[in-house]
Amino acid sequence: MRHTPWPGGTRRPGTLLARYEAELGRLVDHGLAELALARGRELERLDLLMRNIVQQSFDGVVAFAEDGRVGTANPAAEAMFGLGPGGLAGRRFEQLFPDFRRFRPAGDRAGGADGRWHGRAVRPDGGTFPVELALRTIALDGESRLVAVVRDTTEAEEQQARLRHQATHDALTGLANRVLLHERLEEAVRATLRDGRPTGLLLLDLDRFKEVNDTLGHHVGDRLLQEFARRLCRCVRPGDTVARLGGDEFAVLLPDGADLATASGVAARIAATVREPFALSEEAVVEVGVSVGIAMAPGHGDEGAKLLQSADVAMYAAKAGGTGVEVYERARDRSSLRHLALTGALRRAIEGGGLDLRFQPKLCLSTGRLLGAEALVRWTCPELGVVAPDEFVPHAERSGLIHDLLAWTLDAALAQVAELAARGLPFAVAVNTSCLSLQDRSLHDVVAALARHRVDPGLLTLELTERAMLRDPEGAAEILGRLHEAGVRLSVDDFGTGYSSLALLQKLAVDEIKIDRSFVARMTRSRSDLVLVRSTVELAHNLGLLAVAEGVEEEEQARLLRQLACDAAQGFLFAPALSGAEVAAWARSQATAAAAA
Repeated sequence: MRHTPWPGGTRRPGTLLARYEAELGRLVDHGLAELALARGRELERLDLLMRNIVQQSFDGVVAFAEDGRVGTANPAAEAMFGLGPGGLAGRRFEQLFPDFRRFRPAGDRAGGADGRWHGRAVRPDGGTFPVELALRTIALDGESRLVAVVRDTTEAEEQQARLRHQATHDALTGLANRVLLHERLEEAVRATLRDGRPTGLLLLDLDRFKEVNDTLGHHVGDRLLQEFARRLCRCVRPGDTVARLGGDEFAVLLPDGADLATASGVAARIAATVREPFALSEEAVVEVGVSVGIAMAPGHGDEGAKLLQSADVAMYAAKAGGTGVEVYERARDRSSLRHLALTGALRRAIEGGGLDLRFQPKLCLSTGRLLGAEALVRWTCPELGVVAPDEFVPHAERSGLIHDLLAWTLDAALAQVAELAARGLPFAVAVNTSCLSLQDRSLHDVVAALARHRVDPGLLTLELTERAMLRDPEGAAEILGRLHEAGVRLSVDDFGTGYSSLALLQKLAVDEIKIDRSFVARMTRSRSDLVLVRSTVELAHNLGLLAVAEGVEEEEQARLLRQLACDAAQGFLFAPALSGAEVAAWARSQATAAAAA
């Protein structure tokens, strides 16, 4: 029996519907009409299902005839173009998708349309929107048809743009971040090398920002950074880039022919705007400074990383010299490299035991009895050699390592105290601290270290300079008060070199005053210095405090201090800074002498 096609026309060979038709034809040929009827109904349901899928699809489906005009389109496609049912009919492919290759029939060897493309589609009102277009040429009823599956990618592109913005902008200030700055910096330097038009780069950070953060809290520090960012943006041109690199470090990129005069003018405007106090709340009005380093391409760097390094050198020079603004000078590179090397080396020394602790004995002037010792950190770096405390302590404050340095010093000093206590030799130790490290974290470090080594808090004295406490008297008073309540002794170091000394002492719960070595050194030759030392001793006694002279190197100085009834002293006249073993031997000899007496 000859095969009879199923009614409804021919299907493209190999498709699911074509295979169903072929099977139905074979069933009819073999006299199985009832089974063929059942399969026919299944085919109708499948066809209906396919039609429903197309009709309900979120993607647009558009079928084009051989002449390139729309034949049919589902509701999703019509909605994308802002049209009602049948609104797309008769419109040409290139009207809807001008970004894509012109439609050519599948038989045209010059080029088919099959594939997946990205571009923009055009609505009848002229508006455009981004689309992803999947094109496929099929044979239907003996004709070639182009079927386009259209996906509106507006939301996807907006999401991609949001992710790109998050990756290239600072979340707190909305400014460009380090990633975007590097991209634009490299582009600007390439343009400079190509066109000969200079590019300027300013690197800057806020002075005293850490004090604001530590004393008023991070939420106030964040508001300060946001307000500073707004002020920065008012100081630059529309095409310039203002970026936050992290913390309180910012950068300003001046492309498109900005010369040194332009860069210096921007730096001056920045310095001027920072001089205005920052009113961050009704209670918090703060004043900070700014240090700005300027570098110019191509003279100071012919690639982005080098220009950034040069600006950093200049900024460090501005901060170290207190000048506010500096232009890069090649001669400063050596000191800048040392600055960079110090940070890494000091961190390794703190973490890896590269520091050494020495102890300078403190004696009672009337009896000569050992009262304790001041712990002094010493550092010999394998790469840099001997680094003086006058260099690495301020560097620790600037680089944020001061907390770790204080924690190490406390741990090492209290370990020595605990060792001597275990031998029956009570020994008091004094540790220098810093205003930048005097906060809740410091309080926790002190209490934790005392507990860890099981040391009586009365055997620990914390020394803080008068000038340091004057940076934040209220904050210092709160933390020192809590330390005093915990039993820790407190000392004002370098007394007389700051200001408002009496008012400061009335606010702070301190136990002793240390007379600065500069006054002690001149008291035998200068009447005014002698009067100052006498007044300090009397002030200490009137306030119920201990008076301690530091830097005593001559017997005449010791004699005068005894006459003035100064309580204690330390210096090379009595002993240099000793190692842990040497100070232990000193303590034993003192205990033996006391027992014999």
